[in-house]
Amino acid sequence: MIHKSLLLAALAISSNQADESQPLPADASIAVLGSRITAPAETLRSPLPVDHALPATALDVLRSLPDVRAASAGGTGGTSFVSIRGAEPNFAQILIDGVRVSNPSSSQGGGFDFAQLDPALIDSIAIIPASRSAVHGADALSGVVSVRLTPGVENGRTGGFAASADSEDGYALTGRIGAELGQGNLLLSASLADTGDLTAGSTMERNQGLVRFAQGVGDWSLSSFALFGQSERRGFPESSGGPELAFNRELETRDTRFLTAGLALAGAEAMTVRPSLRIGYYDDTVEADTPAIFPGVFAPVPALTSDTDFSRLEATGDLRFEVSPYIDLVLGASHQRERANSTGTIDVGILLPTAFDIERDQNSLFAEGQWRPSEAVSLSLAARQDWFDEDDEFTLQGSAEYRLPGTGLIAFAGYAKGFRQPSLFALAFPLTANPDLLPERSVSWSGGLVWQGETARVRFSLFRNAYTDLIDFDPVLFTTVNRSETDIEGASISAQGRIGSTIDWSGSLTWLDFDSETPLRSRPDWFGHARIAWQASEAWRLGASADFNSDVLETSIPTGVIELGGHVAVDLFADWRASDTVSVSLALRNAFDADWQDAVGFPAPGRLFRIRTGIAF
Repeated sequence: MIHKSLLLAALAISSNQADESQPLPADASIAVLGSRITAPAETLRSPLPVDHALPATALDVLRSLPDVRAASAGGTGGTSFVSIRGAEPNFAQILIDGVRVSNPSSSQGGGFDFAQLDPALIDSIAIIPASRSAVHGADALSGVVSVRLTPGVENGRTGGFAASADSEDGYALTGRIGAELGQGNLLLSASLADTGDLTAGSTMERNQGLVRFAQGVGDWSLSSFALFGQSERRGFPESSGGPELAFNRELETRDTRFLTAGLALAGAEAMTVRPSLRIGYYDDTVEADTPAIFPGVFAPVPALTSDTDFSRLEATGDLRFEVSPYIDLVLGASHQRERANSTGTIDVGILLPTAFDIERDQNSLFAEGQWRPSEAVSLSLAARQDWFDEDDEFTLQGSAEYRLPGTGLIAFAGYAKGFRQPSLFALAFPLTANPDLLPERSVSWSGGLVWQGETARVRFSLFRNAYTDLIDFDPVLFTTVNRSETDIEGASISAQGRIGSTIDWSGSLTWLDFDSETPLRSRPDWFGHARIAWQASEAWRLGASADFNSDVLETSIPTGVIELGGHVAVDLFADWRASDTVSVSLALRNAFDADWQDAVGFPAPGRLFRIRTGIAF
């Protein structure tokens, strides 16, 4: 629950007196998501292809997912806000090709900044919109977001190049080259981008590189990747009131470097006993210089500097047993080490140091089982025991699925307990640290129906998530404490399908009802996405998509808590395949020039024209 600007505002106050539903990839040796056995019916995936309307950042891709609210907390140069079913952004476990990339050393208390991830490197995004702590351990409090990067050599293509530009002087370049190596392949990819004047007073430059290697050796497969990214951002500080309301016109600078790497070794799916080993590494370095926010309805926020490095090393091994044709069992263990080192200052008239250095370990044993007593019924159970430096946690998750014969209808229900260890920032930031914080916890209930027809698929679900022992800042005690509770219940419907042989469509709508002790920012009561694409000819594809949401509560120092209006934004797009190797894509983003704000004083981008040319070889 700790939010950077509100926490800093509280500091200042106290110092002066707060495809959806498509099957998961077969290469699950790296991309474990909701289960190590089979994908649950509640799995949601982004509609394919993910490049419709030419997304500028990964946030544009996330907006197409059911049950996900994705927005920028302060223009292009701001950090991202990604919430599953109304939960806090740091309650979701974020995976890139199976490697967790949540950063618990940040002042937001965790989460991942999707704005720094190049959408050109994304193959698909899938989510489980319910706790998966029994599978992934800590952090999977509200669910899991799994990003799958572009695969290796495909359909004989060994490489390609793409260049895009837009009407606000933004551009992006992406190149890739691959080679088949016996029973495997090697891929090298690189990209760079500049957002130009996409949003007022906010810019981002980004470059990334990806190396992927896969090799089959007899009955074994080896998969590995390394993704490096760097971004430089300039913009008004979050909660400052942005370009419209900020009194201090000095911009925040934020430079980020991250490295994500994974290695997976797994036996063949046909093995009666299938072993697998996965190793993941994540390192994130952020240098930030945040100017003071002058007073308004809320007290001023002092100027800050920070240079923080976070790293995580994890290793997981498991054995999958085919006990019988009707029973599968997985037994495994994992080890994880996290470390954060930070130096910085806070200016309250004198420069106070804010340095900290903290490390923690997590050791785990887990078991997952699935029983299929008949072709119509599937029962799953997962249990996990995690040990930390000074405490331990036990989590449980169960689900049931029933397929009504001859109807294409699946009924599903699930229950899960989740937990999240206090962030390293909450435990160690010297001015507000509280080493006695308890883990935040969740209990999730969900149920619904999935219908699969010949040309369409529809999913409907009801859910209730209860979050307790939430961590917040207490300006009287001048420390972080466990005190808040939030209950969120709601309903979600999503569908996708095909009309004839030329029209593809998809859409989703999520409704939420909140019972919270404190107002929740950037959480609309309802939101959704719709998309339609028409294959007009072998060469041309035309389409439109729309994102929409109801009013939201937001905060800023100049205004305090206010309500921002909802919006409907429509994008138009067209793809022309000039030949087997050359394609051109056009997009008109926010085609009707809708005017809205996701953060106070930060207008969303207006009408924007974007073009991209791609060459494959």
